[in-house]
Amino acid sequence: MATIGEMAAGVAHELNQPLTAIANYAQACVRLIGRAGTDPLEVQEALREIAAQATRAADIIRRLRTLSRSQQNEHVPADLNGLVGAMSDLVLSDARVHGVLLSLELADNL
Repeated sequence: MATIGEMAAGVAHELNQPLTAIANYAQACVRLIGRAGTDPLEVQEALREIAAQATRAADIIRRLRTLSRSQQNEHVPADLNGLVGAMSDLVLSDARVHGVLLSLELADNL
């Protein structure tokens, strides 16, 4: 059960980042729209960021759904490089926040 709790905390953290960004950009849009003389391009850029962060959150959920599909005792070939790449995507933003440069050196055909 402790492992499930750790995974849940990690998932919550990963989803919280894009959701917080969405909230911040939405608040910025409200301020920009309420301000006289606002350049519409500023609002458009904030809205693009909202869309990008929503896509990021959806990607996290999609990867988790794929990962959680139960295939009990079934051995199937897997693209290890693809799996490592997908997992690195999940931790990349957290690594950047902590000043960690993530570098993958994957062998061919794994």
